[in-house]
Amino acid sequence: MIILSFSISGSIVHTFRLLSSDLRRIVLDTRDLNIKKVEYIDDVQRSQKSLTYYIENYNYITNSKNEQLVIELPKGLASEYGSIIKVKIEYSVNKKATAVSWVPKEQTFDGKHPFLYTQCEAIHCRSIAPLQDSPAIKSTFNATIRIKEPYLAIVSGLLVSNKTEEGMRIYEYEQKIPVPSYLLALVAGDIHYKKVSKRTGVFAESTKLNEIAEELSEMEVFLNIVILIFIYR
Repeated sequence: MIILSFSISGSIVHTFRLLSSDLRRIVLDTRDLNIKKVEYIDDVQRSQKSLTYYIENYNYITNSKNEQLVIELPKGLASEYGSIIKVKIEYSVNKKATAVSWVPKEQTFDGKHPFLYTQCEAIHCRSIAPLQDSPAIKSTFNATIRIKEPYLAIVSGLLVSNKTEEGMRIYEYEQKIPVPSYLLALVAGDIHYKKVSKRTGVFAESTKLNEIAEELSEMEVFLNIVILIFIYR
């Protein structure tokens, strides 16, 4: 995924395990996404094959716009029960995305750079990625974020890599615990980190960093209480 001052574009790769034989189509939730390309990834042949797709309206919630990305699979491509298939979707996010707040620099504390954050609960994640946007569906994920300096990008996972190439910061995150789509979160902006305790820390704009760290200085105490409660139970 690429974030540029600020717009969002990139790709998502879904890995599916077939629970039926001769699967002919995959249906994903979307909302106002610009779908550019859909491909089947063949890891054995190390190749990719374009797939036919279309968008259809699916207004199952009153007064809420919902769409479905329908991906057609050629006969025989997904015919064996239990087999794994991978589908890559290239897309960009619309400025109307209901999961994204695009904050101009004038509305930040520092007043120098724009800020972006997402709120996917309850079913708004479909506006930033084509997926099965339901609390009943849980999955692990890896995320690679490319963003211009001096911005920092944070995803709801563990940071495993952080490097800079040609004026772009590249962050790699992983989430090993299966989570529902509404827990996917992204924050990007001129934000900084301050350690609060051995296990905790805060991210904030520079002018508010010390104040917020002080406000949340007891996070380590809260964590210890939670651990004791679980042990007691």
